[in-house]
Amino acid sequence: MSPRRTLSDARRRQILQAAVHVIADRGLCDTRIQDVAERAGTSSALVIYYFKEGKGQLLREALTYAEGHFYQETANALAELSSARERLVRLVQLSCALGDGPQTLRDDWVLWLDLWARAPRDPDVAREREALDRRWRQTIVDIVRQGQAAGEFAPVDADDFALRLAALLDGIVALMALMFTSTALMVSVLFSAIVTERRAELGLLKAIGARRGQVLGVMVTEAVLATGIGGVLGVVLGVLVMRLFERSLVYYLENVGVPFLWVDLPRTIAFAVGAIVLASVIGVVGVLYPAWAASRRDAYDLVRSGT
Repeated sequence: MSPRRTLSDARRRQILQAAVHVIADRGLCDTRIQDVAERAGTSSALVIYYFKEGKGQLLREALTYAEGHFYQETANALAELSSARERLVRLVQLSCALGDGPQTLRDDWVLWLDLWARAPRDPDVAREREALDRRWRQTIVDIVRQGQAAGEFAPVDADDFALRLAALLDGIVALMALMFTSTALMVSVLFSAIVTERRAELGLLKAIGARRGQVLGVMVTEAVLATGIGGVLGVVLGVLVMRLFERSLVYYLENVGVPFLWVDLPRTIAFAVGAIVLASVIGVVGVLYPAWAASRRDAYDLVRSGT
């Protein structure tokens, strides 16, 4: 291979890596060619030179590159383990633990969702996603068959198990994304309605001398308390659901010799605290603008519009 071709391939990989980081930071829709060029330390013209079809081709190849990198890093991590049981457990951990592993793996994990979202609208991305899904299931099949050959796993249809496990992991990821988005939207709409319904009360507070910051602070405090308590209840409910999930899934996994492992206690506590804090942040974001807008209005207008 000529030095010029090697340099071109290296520059192309550099641009794809920059695109992966920009998409992970900004999201697929907000990514611009100029942002990718700045991250790669090059010009927009050079990015277009390598990706002549424009932004669509760049995003498509960046998503595919990220997924290929994810599978390569996963394969390297699995190769360091001696038993099939350990490899299967590690595979599940890499699939579900967003905060675990190097930053590059976390970026690839986030971009996996973008790949799914773009696939229904882009036939090329859809084909790449199908190929990557087959590769993912084949990785599971290979681990299961190696474990069966070594006597670690009970006899089971490896292809059927791979399909079930892959569907389970994909469903968990999709459910997490949908629940977060729908919850944020629902809380924002709810607190907007609450502020609207309490305009008369806010007007009375301003009439007796409350300043804008005090009115805003009252609403934000109520939002933090309400969503924080909701977060605590959600954590309790989540633990109960996981216990029920364990009872229904552990039997099937034990039949093939795969242990059902809970996250260790320190991480469980950290995740619970993070969930409660995130719930409170969503509440603050949902109430901040309508409360700020209401605090800027005249007391008489608030009372009049609220009656």
